[in-house]
Amino acid sequence: MKTTLKNNRRWIIISAGTLILTIAGFLYYRYLTAYEPGIVPPLGKKIPFIRKTFHAENGLTLHLPTGTHVVIPENALVDEEGQPVKGKVTARFREFHTAGEILHSGIPMQFGDDRTDYFSSGGMMELRVSQNGTDVQLSENAQVQVDLASAITPDKDFKLYYLTDDLNWDNGAAFETVRNTRRDSALVALPDAGVKPLNPVPGSEDIVFEIVGNNKLTRAYQNTKWRLVDIVSGEEPEFAFSVNWTCVKIDQPVDAEAPFVLHFNLKAVDYRGKIIKRTCDVSAKPMLSGKELQAAMQQFNRDLAAYQKELADIEKEETRLLQEQGLLNRFQMQEFGICNIDKLQSAGLVATLNITFDFESEIQPHLNRVMLYMVLEEKNGVLKFNAFEWNKLPIADTQFSLVAVLPDGKVAYVPSSVIMKKLESGYLKKLTLSTERYDYETFDKCMKSTSKPRFI
Repeated sequence: MKTTLKNNRRWIIISAGTLILTIAGFLYYRYLTAYEPGIVPPLGKKIPFIRKTFHAENGLTLHLPTGTHVVIPENALVDEEGQPVKGKVTARFREFHTAGEILHSGIPMQFGDDRTDYFSSGGMMELRVSQNGTDVQLSENAQVQVDLASAITPDKDFKLYYLTDDLNWDNGAAFETVRNTRRDSALVALPDAGVKPLNPVPGSEDIVFEIVGNNKLTRAYQNTKWRLVDIVSGEEPEFAFSVNWTCVKIDQPVDAEAPFVLHFNLKAVDYRGKIIKRTCDVSAKPMLSGKELQAAMQQFNRDLAAYQKELADIEKEETRLLQEQGLLNRFQMQEFGICNIDKLQSAGLVATLNITFDFESEIQPHLNRVMLYMVLEEKNGVLKFNAFEWNKLPIADTQFSLVAVLPDGKVAYVPSSVIMKKLESGYLKKLTLSTERYDYETFDKCMKSTSKPRFI
């Protein structure tokens, strides 16, 4: 009897221990395979905000180099108790237009039980406002007007999504795609730099001539060399300055800086007795010498410096404007947070692949919870997979690179060109990839240089 009770107790202890280990093992497995909800920047480094301080009573108009334009109305802010906010507040804004920026943000972009549905982004932004370090909100009837830079031309399947409580995307809403008329109007309104100052000393391409003859109309300009400015009417220069004109008239300008106008007339009889009449009007300036030339050169240098500065300022502004995109996605925000112009993709996945990496011989990716990111550069999407899913990774129908964040502070990277070359060689059920290793900062620079928004 005692032996039986002892055996029963042993069995119970063993069973309880086994159950505890099973439950603990199951919970540990759940921990290893779980995805942390919400925003999880993979490199622990967030994309910096643009910060602007303003008075809540006055509102804020924020214009970004991309062309994104945000307007927070005046008297539109309330605190957590719903009371109007007065005085200085700080707006924090950032935008995401590339798959690389989306990767760094850690903002969730995947859906479905198998995590193969994802957002293809047409532009994403985050806007917060705080006072003394505490976030404030929009009042009940207030709206923020947003024109968000568009890296693509959205089709009818795109919607405006809001990340509720920084955890889950809502069901989507409508938005409007418009031309960036602020940019277009500013480009049209750019002033002209005017006429480039004329160097008093002629160059090799200038035409210099003298008036031959001695009549009362030209006697005052005897031995004066003239520099051609333009043919006003009549013959071309090649002909005009090879003719012995019978009459020359000179009109002096009213403005001292303006050129003279010279009227050339020819009346002659050809070998057949036919009367020939030719005319040519040109604008020209008399050549200077001595002190007059010295003074003119000093003025020319001043005028040229001013002209070049004005031209450089115009070109700089034109370059700035052309960096803005031509299309904007227009919508209103009823609350601060993260908004995304997205198209929900059913992943377009054509097959699955068992992938292993060279770093797996150095670490245990399952135990170290190494996350693998599939970066879809062309579709502006990012898919995230834990190590337990690497044996059935979906193959996207677009180019993609792979990024693994390792526990030693390094990033393992496989460029899309390497992956595409492997896949084009034929369908493989299992693929072993060698990776490029970077520290976080170097990888960040690498992604910025290879992942740029293709603005329209």
